Amino acid sequence: MALQFELLKNKTSRYTGLTKVAAQLGASTFVVRRILVPILAIVLFATSCATYMTSIQVNNTLPTLTKSKFISQSQADEKVENNGCKYLVRNRTYVAPMGLSAIQDLKHAATGIDEWVKLDGGNSYVLNLTR
Repeated sequence: MALQFELLKNKTSRYTGLTKVAAQLGASTFVVRRILVPILAIVLFATSCATYMTSIQVNNTLPTLTKSKFISQSQADEKVENNGCKYLVRNRTYVAPMGLSAIQDLKHAATGIDEWVKLDGGNSYVLNLTR
């Protein structure tokens, strides 16, 4: 909210028109402090809790959202040793756009993973949740 006002100094009173502006500003400050701040705090708290997932939940949910094939680290190591596949890129990090919920976060991540797999000419990925 932008307030635009002028302060005029008069000989008889200290500031003309300031009382009206202060009353408007005081009412707005009351509304902000008593109503909007608690509502904003509740919304921020609810969304911060809603976007939390454990590593196991991410590991179980993300592969269902990707089109590419998910391979566990142990499966990948075994296939590489048996010459069944090779790493095209290792230790790539990707930061997906943030969603309003944990599932939206994972959907964005799945889209990014699928794009990287396609760009690299691969068909599967290994998820590394060390951070």
